[in-house]
Amino acid sequence: KMLVTQLKSGEGYSSLQKTISIVIADFDIVNDSKKYHNVFQLREKDTGIKFTDIVEINTLELHKIPNTTDNTKKYEWLQFLSAEKEEDFDMLAEKNPVIKKAVVELRRLSQDEEMQILYDAREKAIRDENSRMRSALKKGINQGISQGVKQEKFEIAKNLLAMKLPIEQISQATKLSVQEIEKL
Repeated sequence: KMLVTQLKSGEGYSSLQKTISIVIADFDIVNDSKKYHNVFQLREKDTGIKFTDIVEINTLELHKIPNTTDNTKKYEWLQFLSAEKEEDFDMLAEKNPVIKKAVVELRRLSQDEEMQILYDAREKAIRDENSRMRSALKKGINQGISQGVKQEKFEIAKNLLAMKLPIEQISQATKLSVQEIEKL
């Protein structure tokens, strides 16, 4: 389907771009191979003559990954995909800054719904505060910034209270004191 949808009416096959499918599995796909990564192309059955290189299927079998590294980025990513313990994620994150970003995002997405709401509210407050400060600095206006930031934190706290989140968690997310939140 990825090939067919590339063609517009009247276009020739020469306009097709290479299509690479990647299948990641935690079970045997290629029983006749001990390799964890196999690449398949279209070839003539008896002679092995390549028909085209426009279609390629890559299989990655997680349970076939060796215990020792082959020093490829692919190996590190497959270790990430097959990791089950926090220590494994931490170790991979230390080795590779790109995987570290993926670990941070995975943890963010894995939080329970209540923690996700708190995290998102806090991130929004930080972004809004940073945006306001940059804007004020550009305009040369330094007065009233802290009051505006505080007001926005109160608004976020009110919304979180309406969602019946515990005051301690709202305090943690907004950096407002428990007493300030109780007054709302």
